[in-house]
Amino acid sequence: MSTVTDSELSRRAASLASAARFVDSILENALAVLIPIIRSQFGLSYSAISVLQSIRGYAEAATEPMGGMVADVWPRRWILGVSAISLGIGTAMIGAAPTVVLLAIAFAALGAASGPLRMTGDIVVVQSRSGSATSAVARVQMLSMAGAVIGSLLVSAWLTSGIGWHALQVLLGLGTAAYGVAMLLTDFPHPPAVIHEATSFFRTMRENLRIVLDDRPTLAWLLFLRVYYLMDTPAVFESIWLVDRGHMSPSLLGVYLAFGMCAAFSGTFLLSHWLRDVPPRRIVTVTSIAMLGLFPAWFMVPGIVARFLLGAPLAFAWSMLWPVARAQSLRTSVRPGAVTAVNSLTGVIIPATLLLGLFADHVGLTASMLIVRMAGTGALLFLAWRWFPRSR
Repeated sequence: MSTVTDSELSRRAASLASAARFVDSILENALAVLIPIIRSQFGLSYSAISVLQSIRGYAEAATEPMGGMVADVWPRRWILGVSAISLGIGTAMIGAAPTVVLLAIAFAALGAASGPLRMTGDIVVVQSRSGSATSAVARVQMLSMAGAVIGSLLVSAWLTSGIGWHALQVLLGLGTAAYGVAMLLTDFPHPPAVIHEATSFFRTMRENLRIVLDDRPTLAWLLFLRVYYLMDTPAVFESIWLVDRGHMSPSLLGVYLAFGMCAAFSGTFLLSHWLRDVPPRRIVTVTSIAMLGLFPAWFMVPGIVARFLLGAPLAFAWSMLWPVARAQSLRTSVRPGAVTAVNSLTGVIIPATLLLGLFADHVGLTASMLIVRMAGTGALLFLAWRWFPRSR
């Protein structure tokens, strides 16, 4: 009877876990294309959209820290499998929701499941792969972008066919739940220390948090990640802006989002090669300077063609930031789950999405999105020069 070695187990687990962001991105970008339609059907304001997205974000903030902590001590197949099944249920609920209240519950289910699924998948991949952690995360990010392209084009094709979007959401939910079942049936390598007693478990969590909070390099990368996520807040309104201000149809919107993801995919692919010779600090600096010019041009230059032409280099530059910061934050600490938990907890402090929605209702969507993006880019550039090492 053949036995499975630890290395074979790690490879199988990493392959299945690396699909976590792929699946999540299909669902996320499919929903991004559908948000303008959902807004129209339910008659939602910018503030109401921001409330829905905030519910999703806070549900994610409530489960992601605990998911990160237990990923260091509990069997990971249960975290991944249950999260994927819950994500599928939330996706199907969006397609079936007849009222705003049920829609809000569905968004909460998405947030509660999405964070633990993605983050635990990252941890499994980084710890299962030999070599550069950043390169491993970059490969996962490329899978994520491929999923985003598929999700966008799938919705565009579906809408063009004339079939209602509700059925698509239900089908995507069922497929995601099946992926979760596959995860539950797969053996994953055990985390470094499996804790069964409640007292030992909470003592271990406190010690892991203390280790992370005492590590200055890890905290620097976590601050960088937090600024990145705040800067990314306008993304929840981008689809609405492209329909309302950019005059795109929902079908063309899906094509545009897929086009941007293809450009981002190219950027992440090249990043995995550039990291062999170029320190992360230089990559962050160059891309931040580029975005300081590209962001205002994307908003201000009129025409759909201009949106495509400027959106490609912008997506290319934007794709460089997250793989570097995410990999370095995990790589610099011996407690990657605790790093994920701290990163998630800091997201609860500022209700960024809700504040942006209220800001957009008062000063306009274009102005609010541009202000946040420019301020965030400037902060990233400052952090790169202030704290990050000049070499690897």
